Amino acid sequence: MDSKQIDILLVNKEASIKEAMQAIDRGSLGIAFIVDRNKKLFGVVTDGDVRRAVFSGVNIKKPIKVITNKKPIVIEGRISQKEMLSLKKGKDIIGRCR
Repeated sequence: MDSKQIDILLVNKEASIKEAMQAIDRGSLGIAFIVDRNKKLFGVVTDGDVRRAVFSGVNIKKPIKVITNKKPIVIEGRISQKEMLSLKKGKDIIGRCR
């Protein structure tokens, strides 16, 4: 994934849930990386997180930070798809498979 592809997925933590939904849609990966004003990772939000929030009555005009997973599993480097799938069971993961 190159920097242009990653930039599409970056959403400021003060942006609305609706704006995050648009980033998730543009990125086509089902995830947005939520960042602070210095582009430091604040957390992640998946399309499932948004869906659950909307079903529970959260207004999509609220800031995305209210539904962000602030403790995702972060993988540095490359791992196999098998390793990622074993880690993924029930968790949000940021990483690349080879």
